[in-house]
Amino acid sequence: MAITCVRVLAAILVIAYCFIQAYAGGDFQIYMGAAELLREGKNCYNVWIYLGVDDYCGYSYSPLFAIFLIPFTFFPYPTAQVLWLFANLFFLYRLFKIIRWYLPLSSLTTKQYRLWVILSVILTSRFVLNNFEMVQMTIFLLYCCLEATYQLKNNKYILSGILISVGIIVKIMPIIMIPYFLYRKQIKPVIIAVVCLIVFLFLPVIIYGWEFNKLLLTDWWNIINFNNPELVYDNGEGIHSLSGFITTYFTDAGKRDILYRSTIIVLQKDIFPIVLNGGRLFFICMTLYFLKFPPFIKSRTKLHTLWELSYIFCITPLIFPHQQKYAFFFIAPAILYVIYFLIFSYNRIVFSRNTNTLMWLLIVLYFILAILTTDGIIGRHLSYISQHYKTITVGTFLMIIVLSACHPKRLNPDK
Repeated sequence: MAITCVRVLAAILVIAYCFIQAYAGGDFQIYMGAAELLREGKNCYNVWIYLGVDDYCGYSYSPLFAIFLIPFTFFPYPTAQVLWLFANLFFLYRLFKIIRWYLPLSSLTTKQYRLWVILSVILTSRFVLNNFEMVQMTIFLLYCCLEATYQLKNNKYILSGILISVGIIVKIMPIIMIPYFLYRKQIKPVIIAVVCLIVFLFLPVIIYGWEFNKLLLTDWWNIINFNNPELVYDNGEGIHSLSGFITTYFTDAGKRDILYRSTIIVLQKDIFPIVLNGGRLFFICMTLYFLKFPPFIKSRTKLHTLWELSYIFCITPLIFPHQQKYAFFFIAPAILYVIYFLIFSYNRIVFSRNTNTLMWLLIVLYFILAILTTDGIIGRHLSYISQHYKTITVGTFLMIIVLSACHPKRLNPDK
């Protein structure tokens, strides 16, 4: 009876939280603003959308996504936001179920399993809350990627391809799954995803005609293009991708704040893009360490699949420009995998004692840099400083180091 009451109370609190965040609006106001512009037959790009007093923002997602939201513009505010946050609860549930399916959790004792759940919640909580507070899309994007791989394991190629294409048409980041599927010789879902993408890109022609859709696609591409100068020099305090990190530490942008100077060296303007793209190429090439040679061979175990996917998801918010803190929810699979690995290997001869201590120390540092630095814990001023020094980015680097050391071959769990 007591457990039932706790669950009911928790459900009520979660529902209330969703309504509160929905009324706050978050970034979903931008999407709805773009939908209203398209409803009126206006271009939704390169215009400032009003969010509140002295607060404007531009739309950078696909035309089709804004078109999909047009029917919700006829409903009272904030119907769409509430529905989306409730949908995010489902996406979180599915993500947890899928990751559990990949991990051999039966090898854990009851106490170990509870510890795994507690630590996983703690180490992902900030980015989950960021997505709810901003009414953002990252939870859905990660869901599309992981659900696609899960459905692929069940030989549902069509559904897998559709999920990837839907994710890409919302925000370009799930495109990372295309080269991954090709490397793993999964051709069918790639073909389906490409065909669906072509259909999605030109579907608005039915409503707006060829020329207007061409204009929308051109403006969208100009915004998300990696060579867009605004995306190369990402000097915003809230930007934590590799472009923001290198801008902070290797341009004069880090000198502008007299109190919190961060510039190590100022790169010449023509050298900066080379260093940035070199950094991106380094992380992309590191993928081969996780995928292994030769290509076109399917992953042998579910655990290895999760390990390699976890790395790909870790680098996703790093290599894509202009990624803010909510995008780092992509790290969640890596966190759940690493915590499982370290708990399961406790008291087993997997690492030396010093190495094992180092792994846990890096996890603690990640917690301090990426989770504790939220303004809800340390206050706005200290959180501003942490964003200036890109502590979330540094924490992600540490998580990648731990993940690379936790090779699934080191374990021999029950299958």
